[in-house]
Amino acid sequence: MNKSTQHYLTQRIQDDLLSFLPNENKIPTIIVVIPAYNELSTTIAATLDSLRSNKDTQQLETYLLLNYKETDSLNIKQETHITYNWLSSLPHYHDLGLTVMIKALSGKTAGVGQARKLLMDAAFLRYHHKRAAGIIVNLDADTIVDENYIAAIKNFFETNPRRDAASIAFSHLLNESDVEYEAILQYELHLRYFINYQRWLKLPFAYQTIGSGMAVRSAAYAREGGMNKKLAGEDFYFLHKYSSRLVLGETNETIIRPSSRRSSRVPFGTGKYVSDHIKQSTVERTTYHPESFIALQKWLGLIDHYLFSDDFTNYDHIADDTILQSFLEAINGVEAINKVLSETKAGNSRYKRFFQWFDAFLLMKYLHFARENGRPDQRLSSCVNMLFSELDLKYIGNMKEDLITIRSYDYQSNYDYQWRADLISRLSRMAAS
Repeated sequence: MNKSTQHYLTQRIQDDLLSFLPNENKIPTIIVVIPAYNELSTTIAATLDSLRSNKDTQQLETYLLLNYKETDSLNIKQETHITYNWLSSLPHYHDLGLTVMIKALSGKTAGVGQARKLLMDAAFLRYHHKRAAGIIVNLDADTIVDENYIAAIKNFFETNPRRDAASIAFSHLLNESDVEYEAILQYELHLRYFINYQRWLKLPFAYQTIGSGMAVRSAAYAREGGMNKKLAGEDFYFLHKYSSRLVLGETNETIIRPSSRRSSRVPFGTGKYVSDHIKQSTVERTTYHPESFIALQKWLGLIDHYLFSDDFTNYDHIADDTILQSFLEAINGVEAINKVLSETKAGNSRYKRFFQWFDAFLLMKYLHFARENGRPDQRLSSCVNMLFSELDLKYIGNMKEDLITIRSYDYQSNYDYQWRADLISRLSRMAAS
């Protein structure tokens, strides 16, 4: 047993669900974990039915955790137990290796992060007790999967031995008759706008972080400290542990289809965005100013010299853009960058170390700083129009059609290959100079 596994087992593991785990000797290749809170039985059944449509379920186990908060109403608690008894009595889900669990969550961390952690820890223990390695996959109880879902995830990890985790392509379910329709169109456009501007900048952490679309090797799960207990954004924090080590990838071979419904389950995210949009009756939402990304592009072009040449050893330029310069001054950016330069050699190690500092969290801080200091959010349509111009995509001005365009673009992309190829090219130019 390696040190990281031992440390996780002694310091971080939650074995609350251990008694639920199956005793079968057959070792699953994939364990799919599904948290379900205050969920309709029909919605859960639709998710499980879509999972059953996969042909490759022989080496699959599925762990479903029906959870509620100790502070919830009596009605929620009773309905959760009714759903538990109903699901436990259904024999036709046995081909999924389904284990149904139930637990009351307590404390300040009672929520989706804690539920995911309990499930993922249970999956990790299942592999650990059998001295085996496998893949832990997150799915939500309101999400539909494709018929090649299991096969595509297996193929990703088999063909990418150096990737420890994966982001799975997504597409929110759209129904024009739903009250949530306009809201989810805009929310998904915002997500794709945001990630594609990051990719335009060739950032190594530009991957979607959707809770129902995450997969990780069991050993890497323990090595990186497991899942967090955050009430929201747990997926963002979890996957970016792997992007900081440059071992996160994505698969577009299969697509998950999360619900577009409004929800009060979490303080931010899809459900909250949709709820707010409907409450405010907003015609069009806003998103990050394109000029904030353009300013970053110019600055990162300058930073390249410092990352890939030993001739640049002392950074003092700050930035040409005044807002970005103010941000760097506020976070002592010059000192941080010079620390990177002094402690690493030019090339791959310096590149990796720099983006461990200027990571996804610092990017968000910068965008919020820019928003509050001269670059307020802009109308989503105008921002998407500008992005499409940068990507050489045809902008129509109809949100549904533009979402279809950017979805297609994303599904056909291989960003993991693109940014790594770009990095190799820069390293080659450095070696040749």
